[in-house]
Amino acid sequence: MSETPTSSSKVFQILWQALDGGEYDLEKLQKTVDRTTDLGKVLDSLDMTDFVLRLENHYKISVAQEDYPRLTSIAAIEAYVQDRSPVLTV
Repeated sequence: MSETPTSSSKVFQILWQALDGGEYDLEKLQKTVDRTTDLGKVLDSLDMTDFVLRLENHYKISVAQEDYPRLTSIAAIEAYVQDRSPVLTV
């Protein structure tokens, strides 16, 4: 399977950057979080907001607050970004 511009590796990289230095055990999360993990059960709202802000910056998109509930997993985020990003970079 070929890599897409919003490959999970880049979205995961942005997630790990958002959580770096926080209260989370990143090694444990990196082993347990996959593309379908419900991020609402892993992240608190402040960390989710930081993650979304980083996604907006990287992919040059704007995420409406009412869209936040749709961003439940890495897979959902990838689909959301693919639909909206004018600049898709790996």
